[in-house]
Amino acid sequence: MKSKLIFFCLLSIFCGKISADDNVPELFDYELRGNITAFSEAVYTANRDTSEKIYKNKLITASNYFVANKNEVYKQQVEDRASITYYTYNEKFLIKEIHSIRIKDRSSISKSEYYYDEYSRPYLELNYGSSGKLRDSIVVIVDNTQLNVEKKAFNARGHFLYRISIRYNEFGKIDKKIRTTIESSIRYIYTFDKNGRLIEEKWYLNDTVVQKICFEYNAAGKIIKKVEYDDNDIAYATTEYEYNPLTGFLLQIKANDHITKYDYNYDSVGNWIVRYEYYDNIPTQITERTITYTSHK
Repeated sequence: MKSKLIFFCLLSIFCGKISADDNVPELFDYELRGNITAFSEAVYTANRDTSEKIYKNKLITASNYFVANKNEVYKQQVEDRASITYYTYNEKFLIKEIHSIRIKDRSSISKSEYYYDEYSRPYLELNYGSSGKLRDSIVVIVDNTQLNVEKKAFNARGHFLYRISIRYNEFGKIDKKIRTTIESSIRYIYTFDKNGRLIEEKWYLNDTVVQKICFEYNAAGKIIKKVEYDDNDIAYATTEYEYNPLTGFLLQIKANDHITKYDYNYDSVGNWIVRYEYYDNIPTQITERTITYTSHK
């Protein structure tokens, strides 16, 4: 499990996402329950006709997932209007390749290959551009405790690009990340409560705090409030979350003066299969799910 956690941490960084919680996603994270083997999600833009009926319009993304080890969720394919990205895994469900192609002519956009040692620890990533030529390489070093990870990126000519250092805490979550280039250093510090929930994150540019974010949770462990502070420690954005007390599904997000609301249609197991999203009462998105269960739900 540690090697998977390290991989998902690195993958999130490679994809430009900085997070303190990079564990392998599970069904719970997708608000799913039951004996599920696979599911898909299609997200569409939404409109309202003259009779006030909400209908889907253009496809935004379509994603396919499979479930392994009972609850772990793995992405197989993501499609938008112009491209498809395929995800390939090895026998231990560690990513082997991510390949994006254009729908129009099936030509390659980018490809990443991942390599592991005999202990399933990542040690190398190779990234290729649309021409098929190597764009950059990333060397990964994991210490014996598997609590400290360092990766160094080099361009195709072998010149240093950046270094990222990651440290894990006793909860198996990341409490420190440092991204260093020739010009600057960006540091992310994460603080958790006794239950392992993220309650504060700080971003530093060199040694100066540029942003702080604080989080609050309900008894079920779901986030109910997020407050963002500027470099003068002054709150500039507050986001509040409201959930259905029976299902636990998200009902509403209030961000400053705007409200995003959600309505759902459910299957016989109680999983939502259609979600309607409204921004200030204007329909914006419809998400449809197809869920594959084992014979015993």
